[in-house]
Amino acid sequence: MSSPLSSSPSTGSTTNSSACNRVFAIPNIVECISHSLNFKTITAAARVCRAWHTVWLPIIWHTINNGRQWHREDFLEALGRHGHLIRVLQCSRYDDISLLVSDPSLSYHCKNLITLVMPKTTHANQLNQAKIIRQNPGLQDLSLAFHDDPSNDYSDLTHAVSELGMLRRLAFDKNQTLQVETLETILQGCASLEELSFKGVYFFLKHPFGSGDAFASKWLAISHTEEQTAPASLSHDVAVQEKKAFSGIKSLHMDDVACSQNLILNLTSRFPNLERLSLQMTSELYFSEDFPSRLAQRSPHIKWLDISKTEDMEDSTMAALMRSLPELQTLIAGQTRFSDMSLNALVECCPNLEELDIRETYGLESESVQRLLKKCQALKSLNAWDTSVNVPKMIMEAYRSQPMTEEGHPALPSTSTSSGVAIPGLWACHGLESLTLNFCYDRPSLTNQEQRMIPPASARRYLLEQLSRLTKLRNLSIRTTYFDDYGNNDEDDEDDDDADTPEEAKGSEHMLQRIQKDMSLLAVDNLNSTESSKEGKEEDTDDSELFNITFSMSSGLAILSPLKQLQSLILAGVHHAVGLDEIQWMCQHWPRLARIEGLYWDEDWDEDKLVLSWLQENRPKIAIVE
Repeated sequence: MSSPLSSSPSTGSTTNSSACNRVFAIPNIVECISHSLNFKTITAAARVCRAWHTVWLPIIWHTINNGRQWHREDFLEALGRHGHLIRVLQCSRYDDISLLVSDPSLSYHCKNLITLVMPKTTHANQLNQAKIIRQNPGLQDLSLAFHDDPSNDYSDLTHAVSELGMLRRLAFDKNQTLQVETLETILQGCASLEELSFKGVYFFLKHPFGSGDAFASKWLAISHTEEQTAPASLSHDVAVQEKKAFSGIKSLHMDDVACSQNLILNLTSRFPNLERLSLQMTSELYFSEDFPSRLAQRSPHIKWLDISKTEDMEDSTMAALMRSLPELQTLIAGQTRFSDMSLNALVECCPNLEELDIRETYGLESESVQRLLKKCQALKSLNAWDTSVNVPKMIMEAYRSQPMTEEGHPALPSTSTSSGVAIPGLWACHGLESLTLNFCYDRPSLTNQEQRMIPPASARRYLLEQLSRLTKLRNLSIRTTYFDDYGNNDEDDEDDDDADTPEEAKGSEHMLQRIQKDMSLLAVDNLNSTESSKEGKEEDTDDSELFNITFSMSSGLAILSPLKQLQSLILAGVHHAVGLDEIQWMCQHWPRLARIEGLYWDEDWDEDKLVLSWLQENRPKIAIVE
């Protein structure tokens, strides 16, 4: 952040009699204007007239970050006059916070902070830190970092924090010498606390706090049997009082923390109403088989869980977590061992799932992704970047899970395309707003029979039909891949010797016949219905055998016309086939489109020059990012 305004506005710029200036002198209008301007522009414009200066001065001084401005004389001089306007203050170890401590001889006070990030607390600056906390009783968000010397006494600062009656969030950043007594004092005093955060704490393995001996909650034992044999020294009344004292904490973040499993369980046992838990980047942490059940016993209402980048959590442990936390709504598990077992457990046991982030995970089966999209009706966001989904396998799963009659027909009606082709396994997540996924046609993993039944053109059409039903989609990020046929032989086409009964074999035969019939209709179906251009009404022979979604009219772009809410389109691995016709179609049918990313635009090519020129003239706000 640049240095806030330190000089007064020019007296030569006064409001004149024009109606325009009178309108722009209205504070509400001036404040609305600031939402579309950057900080530098606001700082310059505030010097235009006194009306603008008065309205924008609180905006300029609202947030003060740590930076070079603390070494500038004009900033330090203005800090004294405008400190009462600061609402968010972030300090580094080199910033002199003593300048913000109230002086009885001066009229200004830095007493309106709602967010404060402290520099590392030392014996030298502890007094000033305690003072600035006490003169801001309305603090709601506080971050502390204690110096690594365990011999220092930080009791003054600790008691100042415990007196904050409106504190909602408390964060300890890299506190390698955090004492049990310090945390106890703060937690007992801050009854309004809702979120507790640890970040980069590595001392738990060696410190007594890590073993749980000093901080364990004896009133909630590991099992019901142990609960009955809890120490008599902790009475029921004390336990109830302690439980009530921490009932307001609903969020616990332990990011980049090296600790023991018992520490997590002991902490969560103190917070029975916990709803959000983050174990992001935890290291040296090994989970036992009963960890999920023990965690659910202590915090049964967890709705938001972040286990991304954890090093030692197995897929089976994650699956057990999904089964133990049925109220889960958000799961962030990117860059972990999250795999097919976990995804299936999530689909079966967490019906209220709204957000799933499993980017850069491996081992997910295409069939499981199909079940996720089909069953999780509440899903609003799915980020599975670098997760390849083989569309023919999804189609096979869709037919496999659809009830069939003895005659081989679907037992339940299927929604049809414009040509009357039934689409089984419809995705039920109609509220999906953001989708990030890698769709592919992996020919080597398909049998010869599957390749004949589901050609690339049919798989592409099936996918586009499914996407077209996600009418609330705002962000679509996809990658399309086509794998050549290497190493596939006729042995894949042999019958399955494990078919147990003639009835099962008959059912399988009916299903295959149904797939072959429907996919054949999809393969020859008009790709662009009634809205397409002349080029789109004809099947492109060269493209018909490729799966790549080129987002061209000839590849079926018109099928996606229902996506009226689409704002961002991000493509990867997509052949550049977007010309002027496609861009004009997108602007017409996706009126909210503001960003297209992933296509290569060459300003030396006549077609690309035409497209970019048309966009600049007709839709200049659409960002084209290569």
